[in-house]
Parts: sequence; C-alpha cells; structure tokens
Amino acid sequence: MRTQLGRVARAMGALGATLLLSSCGGGLTDPDLDMVGTITLTEVGCWGIQTSETLYEPDALAEEFRVDALKVRFTADIVDEWTTICSIGPVVKIRSIERLGS
Repeated sequence: MRTQLGRVARAMGALGATLLLSSCGGGLTDPDLDMVGTITLTEVGCWGIQTSETLYEPDALAEEFRVDALKVRFTADIVDEWTTICSIGPVVKIRSIERLGS
C-alpha cells in the first residue's frame, strides 16, 4: 500500500510540474515570427524591421543592428498590448537576430 501511494504521489508531482510549466509558457513556445527583413531608420527617427509585408517595431534593437538597410533574419513575438511613441507598426520582442550577407 505504501509503495503504491508513493507512486501516485510522484505521478501527481510530475503532472503538477508539467501543468505549471505549460501554463507559464516556460519559454518553450514557438516565436510568432521567423522572417527575413531589412533594418530601417524611419523618418521619425525610429528603428524598424521591414519585411515583404509589414514594418515591425522592435522593442529593443541592439546597437550593432542599428544600421540602415542592414539585411537580417529574426525571430520575434508580437506584443499586442504594448504601444510606443513611434507607433510605426506592430511592436515585437526580438528573440534572436542575425546579419545576412557580408
């Protein structure tokens, strides 16, 4: 009886941990975007990433990528609840970004 209760307790603990991680996201979700784009300095002085369809506004673009006309591949999440002073397009939280070409 004691062994069976121990197994049930371990199973319940594993199930609880799994539910906790899935409800918190745990960083395990896929990004909303995985695209190629061009870094753009807009007329209002804000940095954006222009894709074939949309101009996205990164929440924090690293200094090394603040180069007008730089081609990049990036993954990001769209953050609908954020607004910014620039308001140039949908705000995205960059997960990864890399230069393309030389």
